[in-house]
Amino acid sequence: MITESREVYRVRRFDYNTGELFTFWNLTDLHVGMLGTRHDLIEKAVKAIEDDPRALWIGGGDYGDFINHRDKRFEPNLVSDWVLHNLDNVAKIQVDYVYDSYFKRIADKCLMMMEGNHEWDTTRYNPNYNPYNDLRLRVGQAAGMTDEANDLAVGAGGFLTIMFSRRHKGKRRKNMQTWQFNTYHHHGHGNAGVAQGGYSLKLERMLDRRPTASLITMGHLHVHSVERIAYLEQIKTGKVVQHSRMAMFLPSYLDQPISDNDLAVTSTYSKKRGMMPTDFGARPVIIDPNRRTYTTEV
Repeated sequence: MITESREVYRVRRFDYNTGELFTFWNLTDLHVGMLGTRHDLIEKAVKAIEDDPRALWIGGGDYGDFINHRDKRFEPNLVSDWVLHNLDNVAKIQVDYVYDSYFKRIADKCLMMMEGNHEWDTTRYNPNYNPYNDLRLRVGQAAGMTDEANDLAVGAGGFLTIMFSRRHKGKRRKNMQTWQFNTYHHHGHGNAGVAQGGYSLKLERMLDRRPTASLITMGHLHVHSVERIAYLEQIKTGKVVQHSRMAMFLPSYLDQPISDNDLAVTSTYSKKRGMMPTDFGARPVIIDPNRRTYTTEV
């Protein structure tokens, strides 16, 4: 039985020429405001997107750390100095930093933005300010959207369909050859610290439960794991074809330093939760609409 779902989805359209490649980035778990934030890697990714005319990106959530002094997770030895000087307005100054330093430069290439647990948790302590809404509205305005037409928000996650249409000289768009690239993205959920095989099983289940999505990405767990699985499908003619689909856990930009202050050692909350050392920074997906393929670093 098929029933209509209220699941969020967005559709974006792009034309391309023969031979052109697109790079697709999920910028997730930046955690700006912490001493361990890898600003060098954030800048590297943003610069790559900024310089690439065929780059596309989505926001995966947890853009700032947003943990203020009222939060039980707050550790003054682990936050940046500029945060300590503004403890009554932590979320706002971190949104300012993320937008002014990074997202403003690449706003016109943003396809959608997700809300992470650090965004929605902070509203419990300051219900008068929503960092997620503020940031996505700013990105939309920088991209030329009116607030009414800003559809970047998808909450914790949703489906994203990218329609790639190949240009043919003298032909209208309706006669273009189009590839419908279906994807699904979520900030992430669950606990870290499981064995690597556990991540693979999570990814496989994600693919099984969203059978139309060729690509699925998630963050939150601060790990890098990629699973590509071949599937058999029976098409309308009755013929059976094989195609592969890919799911990814994306690593964060938050390192796990310890604070050594007069021999007092403070571990980050990620370390306390058993998050193992891993790679850092987004891994782009290279999309070839001509061959209808997509690859990433494993």
